[in-house]
Amino acid sequence: MSVEGTTYLECSGEKFWKIVIESSQTTVSYGKVGFKGATQKKDHPSADAAQIYAEKQIKEKKKKGYDPATEPIPSSSTTTTSRKRASSSATSEKKKPKTQTVLGLPIIWEYHLPGQNSDAWSYGIFANEDSVYFGSESGAIVHLDHQGNIKRQFLLPKGVKCLVADSGWLYAGCNDGSLYDLTEGVPRRMCTIEGFGEVYWLDVHNGLIAASDDTGAVALINAEGEIIWKKTPFGSSAWMCRIDENGVYMGNSQGVYCFDHSGTEKWNHTATNSVLFGVQDEDHLYVAGLNISKLSKKTGDLIQTYPLNHKSPPSNAVYSNTSSPKGQVEKEDNKEKEKEKEKEREKERTLVVSGQPPFEVFDGETGELLYRLKGNTSFLSMQFQRISTSNSTETTPEDQEDKKESTSLRLYGVRNGLFCIDLSPDRLKSLKDGQSITTKIIESSATVEEIKPSTEVETTSDTSGGIVVECMKEGGKVRVRVEKSQQKVGGGYYDTTWNVQFPQDLREVGARFIVEELKEQNGFYRAKGSIKRLA
Repeated sequence: MSVEGTTYLECSGEKFWKIVIESSQTTVSYGKVGFKGATQKKDHPSADAAQIYAEKQIKEKKKKGYDPATEPIPSSSTTTTSRKRASSSATSEKKKPKTQTVLGLPIIWEYHLPGQNSDAWSYGIFANEDSVYFGSESGAIVHLDHQGNIKRQFLLPKGVKCLVADSGWLYAGCNDGSLYDLTEGVPRRMCTIEGFGEVYWLDVHNGLIAASDDTGAVALINAEGEIIWKKTPFGSSAWMCRIDENGVYMGNSQGVYCFDHSGTEKWNHTATNSVLFGVQDEDHLYVAGLNISKLSKKTGDLIQTYPLNHKSPPSNAVYSNTSSPKGQVEKEDNKEKEKEKEKEREKERTLVVSGQPPFEVFDGETGELLYRLKGNTSFLSMQFQRISTSNSTETTPEDQEDKKESTSLRLYGVRNGLFCIDLSPDRLKSLKDGQSITTKIIESSATVEEIKPSTEVETTSDTSGGIVVECMKEGGKVRVRVEKSQQKVGGGYYDTTWNVQFPQDLREVGARFIVEELKEQNGFYRAKGSIKRLA
């Protein structure tokens, strides 16, 4: 029914849709009957334009089976009911909202560090198509494949807050502001941020480092660990920090702030209240506060709210959240086949998941609550990863030849260990059908040696097959530059005035090294591959 610019519709007594017109602004709410649902606001050029927009939306909803209904009146009852408008020949019928099924959290395997108690906190998580890395406050980092097999173990001198990837490099950010490069298998300290508090989060984009700390500050830092700018907006405990080509995004106890790379504040959004985590995709931030909020990275506008139903007090923000990426479409010789795959990709849902039990899984676009998953612990960091799998249940040679490649959607969460969760549609369907899952406990491997940061490299006199760099003192600091004799080498040209991002603990005035490769990046070079000291 429509009252004072409000239209409320229901579909089969299960879903509702409501639009409110206020001058030139419309507010749309939708979701399951009995729940708050999601809300979206839209500004229009004029009040008439808002009215036309509303009429069009109402017409489309009615075509989809929505009918006018009486909006439920809030009460103290724990069960909300709604009443669909009845025809003149029928009596009104109350319907209870459809109860959301609560499923068990489908943990495939979990791993805990030896001797780590249930209260130990861990934050670092990174996954790609081949591997997953888990970092602990003890300084331990464990590298596993997606089946839970341990590949490598690292041990850093300080607690690990985050694990981040950037253009083929993998970094570990530590509590003291040190950034370690894990790319080549031996941790090397690339820099330690100067003049900063206890680091709560780090992110890296094209070699530039964004960091946030316990005081609520955020900073942009160059590859040498020197602060380019630092901002301290109102608030404390900046647990969220993300960076891309357009800006730096920080979330603290007061909300979310965006700065461009020059340090100018572009926008702030304080309606999220206290922020304890956040992830980004190309256009949006997904921020964990009292609820999960989807914000526009360009404007800071609230695009979507995913309301949470936790048992914890309303003042408690959810510890973490994440959103699922859509699968990548590989290039095909057959363009029609490629187009079909792209269409299938567009059908994939973006899932938004809360990191606190009951774990709530939302449709990222519509805000619809899809599942509630019961678990025993909150996650401090989470990440989705799609991995390739095969349907390997076939038994005949003919079936084996026809087996199809598919993808499995994994969710990794960390707190007092690393948890691998399968959120693929087939897995969730099997849980709905009553099938159980057995969690595999991954045992620590005594045969996998812990790799510690190294200050030693191989020595050689051979200068072929690489680029020679040298250490020099400049302004009280030891810099690394391409040696002038190497200005032109291997058909390339190198600027000898540019700094080289290079392990801090190898730097020694006058020392010369040969590096396998240099990558140009924003006015400096990044060393990649093997590093050898020249005798």
